[in-house]
Amino acid sequence: MNRPEEHLQYWKLAAEENGCYDQPYSFANDHARFLFFRQQEPNLHYVPYEKYACQVTLLSGLPGSGKDTWLSRNRADLPVVSLDDIRGELGVEPTGNQGDVVQLARERCREYLRDRTSFAFNATNILKQTRGRWIDLFADYDARITLVYVEPPFERLLQQNRSRKNPVPEQVMRKLAEKCEPPTWTEGHDLVVNDGDSRYVTQHG
Repeated sequence: MNRPEEHLQYWKLAAEENGCYDQPYSFANDHARFLFFRQQEPNLHYVPYEKYACQVTLLSGLPGSGKDTWLSRNRADLPVVSLDDIRGELGVEPTGNQGDVVQLARERCREYLRDRTSFAFNATNILKQTRGRWIDLFADYDARITLVYVEPPFERLLQQNRSRKNPVPEQVMRKLAEKCEPPTWTEGHDLVVNDGDSRYVTQHG
């Protein structure tokens, strides 16, 4: 509200000229959109060549949301790097120091990336900053990145969490939900939004 009205009018004209006033901008391809939101001086009209070394599926969602179920239904053929599994291997509690867990996860991701092998990365990844560190790693190896966000209705999520082998305290779940930053189409090449059931919606740029 503190911007002069003429500035808003200039913005409206620019958006209309670029065809993105009432709809998303139509990038040349998914990689063009991905690079645009990563560059300090982006170019709307740059057309990059799309050639990927592999595909990484990055899962995002609160504990108990159904990420493992989604993977088993939709990416059962992929190897998975899972922070929960690594915690189990190392005997590290979710509330403990995660340094060794993250380091081992990065090493395993690099192994797949160096081998140009597609894989899934399964963790809560509910903060954009946290996702960004992993996305940077995957992008360094020219991977195509698909983000999958799983969010069932909250009451169903709490019920699913209670039925887990090691449920997260409800108070913690509610705090995590308040901090959650769902991924957007600006962060990767593809975005899949899932309701925790068999139905899902794929959103492209």
